[in-house]
Amino acid sequence: MLKQLRYVVTAAFVVSVAIGSPARAQEPLGFTIDPTAGLPGTVVSGQVDPADVAEQCVTTLEALQAEFAAVLEGPFGGGGTDNELFMRFFPGNEFIFENCDQAAYSITGITALGIGANINGAAEIALPQTFVMTFVDLLTQDPLGELGHFDPVTGAGSVVVPNLQCGPQAVAAVCVEPTLDIDLLEAGIRENGDFLRSLGFTDATCDINSPEFAAKVEEIVGTPDIFAFLEFIGPTIVQNIVVPDALGLQIFNITCPPQTKDECKNGGWQNFPGFDFTNQGQCIAFFNAGLHAGTTAALAQ
Repeated sequence: MLKQLRYVVTAAFVVSVAIGSPARAQEPLGFTIDPTAGLPGTVVSGQVDPADVAEQCVTTLEALQAEFAAVLEGPFGGGGTDNELFMRFFPGNEFIFENCDQAAYSITGITALGIGANINGAAEIALPQTFVMTFVDLLTQDPLGELGHFDPVTGAGSVVVPNLQCGPQAVAAVCVEPTLDIDLLEAGIRENGDFLRSLGFTDATCDINSPEFAAKVEEIVGTPDIFAFLEFIGPTIVQNIVVPDALGLQIFNITCPPQTKDECKNGGWQNFPGFDFTNQGQCIAFFNAGLHAGTTAALAQ
């Protein structure tokens, strides 16, 4: 049943709340990176303190299943209709889909069911993906670039430097869990509703039992199979309902290219690690070519 049943938490499992939530303070993770400066495309190795992971993070299959089972049994009321979260999405107390937020409510509940019951190995696939390394925007709390992971036993992991503006950028190591806070869960489900709309669904086509919904699913994934669709959207659905167990932050400096010729002179060419300048002339040639950070074509001149 879905990427929540078969692949439910991929790299996207963390994200929008990777840096933190106002409703919950994170525990610290000891975290170091090497190197601490370089160009986009550089592979950054990370080391998280295994003792911190063992103390602060969920590291067993049974514990992960229990967390998601708690979401289903708690805020989702065991899948019933007599609970506050259900009433926020179905105020008429009728389980009838009239908009995409209501569809997202159901899909998110299936996610919790899939991992909680380890249907088709969903929890087994999910667990390693809950230990994430990522560049992150500290203002928006969004991940930047492709997500990396770290091993919960050894603490070793890696992440690739994305194509960002040069200068200091934050790198986070984080382990996550699903939220039990009804307000946060409601907000995450409504984000999932917006995600469905971004795929081209409308409130008129978000009845998951309707032929219109099936037709849109087939348009997106090539088959009307709802489970294939849920597998496709699973990572995004999950990312909006998790909060961090623990967090470690480091700063990586994305190397800036020379901004003027004068910066290359009098030994200044040595101040641009990652560009492999071996002399002043190469540095000036790079600047004259008008190349951007992360490119090295001028070095052959």
